[in-house]
Amino acid sequence: MFFPLMAALPLVPRDERMVRKELQQGAACVSAWYVPTTSIALLPELLLLIVNAVPFYWLAGIADDAAAFALTLLSQVLIVVTFHSVGLLLAVGATFTRANSGTLSMLFMSFCFLFTGIFVPPSQMPLPELRFANPLYYATSLIAQLVFLQGTEYASPVPGGPSVPRDEVLATLGIGTPASGWCALILVAFASVARCGALLLLQWRLRRDLQQSAAAAGPARRRWCLPGGGPRLLFRRRRPKRVGGGAPITVVAAAR
Repeated sequence: MFFPLMAALPLVPRDERMVRKELQQGAACVSAWYVPTTSIALLPELLLLIVNAVPFYWLAGIADDAAAFALTLLSQVLIVVTFHSVGLLLAVGATFTRANSGTLSMLFMSFCFLFTGIFVPPSQMPLPELRFANPLYYATSLIAQLVFLQGTEYASPVPGGPSVPRDEVLATLGIGTPASGWCALILVAFASVARCGALLLLQWRLRRDLQQSAAAAGPARRRWCLPGGGPRLLFRRRRPKRVGGGAPITVVAAAR
């Protein structure tokens, strides 16, 4: 799930100069570049997901239900889209500060691992409530509730121990709430806010840069200063004028 995030980081910086030039000429808008570029960049990530998810799901052997497999695959597609959108937001947000998008992504991944509830139990977290702001928490909760089937008992980790029901497995993992439907809705909200937020931030920043460039641009003038404190000449190119029907001449004005 972090590979789509890392793949989204170079998309905006790679084409930003081209987009800015097109905006200066009025040839295109930001959304006309943003939507197809970011959507096409998702295709390799979804292809890798299908290639890897199918054999690993079969090797795990947790659930042999066709509906569970289909829902798991769809949920993984949603997770890829969510983290790809977060990567776009980090890439655009890094341009407002002096931070690197790679550094921001590492900090975000550290936050995801720390406040998930699986790698560090909620009782040992400094602020356990922060896990509800973590998309990885909802991603793992969604996958676990789809893979571990209701009414199915699983082998005990202790040799010779009794079978473990689904609810006890989820409770051991710290995954009991929220329900799978709420997890999917929250991930959709994460993806929508991150993707649309990245577009709005990019539009606002490019518009601000163009306004600043237009305000800083003055009349085209060239100045020369002669050494030794000589006269400073200001040359302005004028349109050619015809004198008495003859050949055109160029008028050059000089001022001290």
